[in-house]
Amino acid sequence: MINILNLNKKIHLLYGGAQFVCAGAAYNILELMWRGYTHISMFFLGGLCFSMISLVSRSRRCFLAKSFICAVLITLAEGLAGCVLNLWLSLNVWDYSNETFQFMGQICLRFSLLWWALSAMVLPLCKAFDRWRPVGGLAARE
Repeated sequence: MINILNLNKKIHLLYGGAQFVCAGAAYNILELMWRGYTHISMFFLGGLCFSMISLVSRSRRCFLAKSFICAVLITLAEGLAGCVLNLWLSLNVWDYSNETFQFMGQICLRFSLLWWALSAMVLPLCKAFDRWRPVGGLAARE
């Protein structure tokens, strides 16, 4: 029984890892289409943000609240990543200094609204992924 439980954990880790990689790659492609360039750090930030959206999608809140929560979480992740990547490490991955309603050049209202719209599009995708999520691996078949 212990081996089956360990296998279930491995299946869930692989599934979550595959989602992270796909989301990171998808965000890099989206950024390439939007800006014409990207940075490897955006792969990891995109995967992290998708993971957060996936967690929020499982809550019992209304769709509007879920998309708002996702936008706030993504904005916070972007702000933290911006402080580390752009301000501390001086990688200059992005700069919102010229945007209105910006904070330290790392987050701005315009992109927070974009994250809200993007979250609203991704939330149904997360629900679809949850339907494909392995429920119990081999233990569910016994």
